[in-house]
Amino acid sequence: MDIELGRVVLDGEIVAYREGRLDFAALGYGPLRRRSEGVTVVFVAFDLLGARGRDLRTLPYARRRERLEAVIGAGNAGVQLMRSTLDVELARGWIGAEQAAVGVEGALAKPLGSRCPLRGGRSGWVKVRHFDDVDALVLGQTDRRQVRAVGLSTTLSRPALVSLAGRLRLAPGGPVRASGVVAGLPGNEDFTYWPVEPGVVVEARADSAVELGRYRHRLTVVRAKPFTTTP
Repeated sequence: MDIELGRVVLDGEIVAYREGRLDFAALGYGPLRRRSEGVTVVFVAFDLLGARGRDLRTLPYARRRERLEAVIGAGNAGVQLMRSTLDVELARGWIGAEQAAVGVEGALAKPLGSRCPLRGGRSGWVKVRHFDDVDALVLGQTDRRQVRAVGLSTTLSRPALVSLAGRLRLAPGGPVRASGVVAGLPGNEDFTYWPVEPGVVVEARADSAVELGRYRHRLTVVRAKPFTTTP
């Protein structure tokens, strides 16, 4: 997101905090609801794209960062500066489980000499995400009391298909047509799926982006576990 702040143009993102954790869904709340539920919304500045009528996108990132820090300073209640470091160990901590627990999806690595791309591309920028290995049912996850839908998997790899071969059984009733926000699918489009009998447990990889109890991105099924459970 680009935003013009006075005489500068910033690249950043609007985020919502609730009880010390990022809450993506709360961005859709109105002001009254945010206040009543203790939600704080701020703009986090990533980069400086322009200042005083000058396009800064062709400058090396190191110089843009220096100017960004000068513009934002210590920040305020409405605008915060995205943290940056050259310390590899510190950066690794930003993509660890502790940060994931508060809703941080990962970190973006930018070469110091990189320019801001004018038309697409990332000029060598790399998004590094935190991933967890989770035990999950395909399209569902158990919390010891019930199985609840948490998202969809990516296209199954050949090893995953081999491990699942002969283990899935279609549930009675045929295909089901459904709609709503499920990981990887638009919320306004209907889709059809074939339910299977629960009980086959798989190992899946999921990142830390969770919204309303569901993964915002698709899960990667690694393999079927060598045992089954009774839901």
